[in-house]
Amino acid sequence: MANGGSWELKIEEEEEEEGGEFGGVLRMWEGEVLDCFDDHRIALESTCCPCYRFGKNMKRADFGSCYIQGAIYFLLAIGAFLNFIAFAVTRRHCYLYLIVAFGAYLGFFRTRIRKKFNIIGSDSSMDDCVYHFACPCCTLCQSSRT
Repeated sequence: MANGGSWELKIEEEEEEEGGEFGGVLRMWEGEVLDCFDDHRIALESTCCPCYRFGKNMKRADFGSCYIQGAIYFLLAIGAFLNFIAFAVTRRHCYLYLIVAFGAYLGFFRTRIRKKFNIIGSDSSMDDCVYHFACPCCTLCQSSRT
C-alpha cells in the first residue's frame, strides 16, 4: 500500500507539469485586451505604475519577488524610453534593440502565465510580444484579471 501512494504522487506531479496548475482544463483570458476599465483599480495601477502591477502579476504567478520583477521592469522601461529618445535624435537603428528586448521580456512572461494557468492561445510568443508593444497597460490589466 505504501508503494501505491508514491505512484499516485508521481502521476499527479506529471499531470501538473504537462497541463499547468489547472490540469487538463483549458481557460480563457478574463476579458479582451482592450477591456482595460472593467476593474478601475487595476487600470489605474497599470497606467500610473506599470512596474508595480507587473511585479504583482509575477508574484501571483510565482515567477519571483514582486519587488525584483518590478525593479527589472522599471529599469528596462527607463532604458527603452531613453533609447527611443536617442533613436529619435540620431536616427541610428542600434538604439531600437533595447525596446525590442523590453517587449520580448514582457511577452515571454505573458506566455509563461498563459502556459502556467493553461490559457487558450497561440503557441507563439510573438502574439504576446505584439500585445505588449501595442498596449502594455491593457495587457497588464488582462493578466491581472485572469
